Amino acid sequence: MNPAEAERAERYRQRYGTPAQEAPPAAPPPTPPEGAAPGGAPGAPPTGAPNQISAVTILFRAVSLSAVSADANKGIAFDVVSELRNSPLFDPEDPQYVSPDEPPGTFTFSMTVKLKRPLKL
Repeated sequence: MNPAEAERAERYRQRYGTPAQEAPPAAPPPTPPEGAAPGGAPGAPPTGAPNQISAVTILFRAVSLSAVSADANKGIAFDVVSELRNSPLFDPEDPQYVSPDEPPGTFTFSMTVKLKRPLKL
């Protein structure tokens, strides 16, 4: 660490009250058993590293079209699911759709989608 970095680190420690000594290196994660899904027990959904975002929950709100057609709101929601499945950013097998909620004049629905490439923070 050069002197400028050391000075910045010291100012950071003083500002946020962190201890001066550095933490010991973290132990490597245990290797999953053979046949296990990456990051967990066999059959468990994969989990990302602590500093990664691998899934996103999106809440949508739209103008309700139930006065036009009884199935219009469901059609909109399923079209959104279809577009997310066709997107190169999301895993096409994973969108988890949650049924719509209908306050007067609008409707909301949410879904959780898994990213093909997790975001690193």
